[in-house]
Amino acid sequence: MHKVYFAGLFIMLCNLNSYSQTPVSTLQQLWKSAYATYPDLQAKQALVLAASYQAQQQKRNQFPKIQLQLQQTYGTSAGNSGAFFPLPGIFNVSGNQVVNKAAATGNAYGSVTADWNIFQFGKEKSLSRAAVKQTGQAQAELHISRLQIQTAVTGLFLQLLHSTAYADWAKRNSERIRDLRQITNSLALAGIKPGADTSLAASTLHQALALANEWDGKRDAAGYALKEYVPDFGGNHTLQQASFLDSPSEFSTSVDSLSTHPYVLALQQQAGYKQEMEKVAASKVLPSLSLLGGVSARGSGIQDQLVSNGFYSGYKNASQNYLVGLGITWNLSRIYTGSLDKKKINQQFIAAELEVKKQQLELNTGINVLNAQLNAQMKKVINTSAAVVQSEQAYRLYFTRYSNGLIDLTDLLQIQLLLQNAERSNIEAYSQLWDQFIARATAMDDFSVFSTHF
Repeated sequence: MHKVYFAGLFIMLCNLNSYSQTPVSTLQQLWKSAYATYPDLQAKQALVLAASYQAQQQKRNQFPKIQLQLQQTYGTSAGNSGAFFPLPGIFNVSGNQVVNKAAATGNAYGSVTADWNIFQFGKEKSLSRAAVKQTGQAQAELHISRLQIQTAVTGLFLQLLHSTAYADWAKRNSERIRDLRQITNSLALAGIKPGADTSLAASTLHQALALANEWDGKRDAAGYALKEYVPDFGGNHTLQQASFLDSPSEFSTSVDSLSTHPYVLALQQQAGYKQEMEKVAASKVLPSLSLLGGVSARGSGIQDQLVSNGFYSGYKNASQNYLVGLGITWNLSRIYTGSLDKKKINQQFIAAELEVKKQQLELNTGINVLNAQLNAQMKKVINTSAAVVQSEQAYRLYFTRYSNGLIDLTDLLQIQLLLQNAERSNIEAYSQLWDQFIARATAMDDFSVFSTHF
């Protein structure tokens, strides 16, 4: 007796264990899987890191620029008086000739220079703030990509539920007609109904089976479409199918502030970037004040009226020098072009601010429109659901009357067609309802209705 008891307990535990391991695909699980694997989101995350590195690099541009130079050369040292411009804004004049022959000798030179822009009228700070705005824009675009993935996965998930609902509907319809065919066979054998009813029922059954095959294919296709975002989604997942034909118990129709919506945030960060770049354009007209410093060591094989032609003779006659000072750099041409740049960027900033207002207006209007449609659609699904219940009751009554030989098969098939249309209208009504909820959730960046319902 105890062996039988423990064997039964073991079988029950095995069944419970196998049942608990059946994966259930909730919408939140699908979102999480898509966020972890979809390449577009990973690309946006890489761009956020790139923007943050750019911001750090811009901050380091405020540090002194230090350069190290080392040379070991070998060549002639014939001198000649004269002057030239080695770079725009710098000219050099050679001294008197010391060595009156073009003998080759070694030369060594090393230097370390520092250039620190200590005052630029706020240009570097504006550039740093602009880089921060670019980082914020990259983060907002990451949020946009996340929202788009959430919208796409939700839409594909509901499309799968929609196809599954139709597949179940076609299966129920074929089962009803199969039961009807069995009744027609019995009534025909009993001589109560003509044999033509059997052929008509068989023809109707084949049509129902063909429709069921069609929706089975659409359901499988919807599952493969979902795998684009959720690669590990498979046929072993169970779906909350009953939730599709059930509207949310309650939802808020209030419109909160849209200033935190990722679409709006991206445009706000873009406008902030234009504002900072306008300040940069204004500061470029002004000069920059730099603190300069440098040390150098130099050697040459040239002595008084004597040149040593050894390659390493440049390490003889060494001399060390240092130089410190202040420098002002002023690009005077910017006086003429800087004001135009400032005006151009100012207009771009105004346009960006108007884009923010336009986006907020579009989102607010869209949400109000969707709320009005949702209120009407909620009433519609109540009526379509009631129509299904009434049609089912009518079909059962007429099926009983046909079984008793009181009505013809054509009358019963008409009632069956009315039930079929009522169920199909109900599925479509719920499909339209969820489409409107998806559009509203995207416009509000709030998918809480779906996370609590599915």
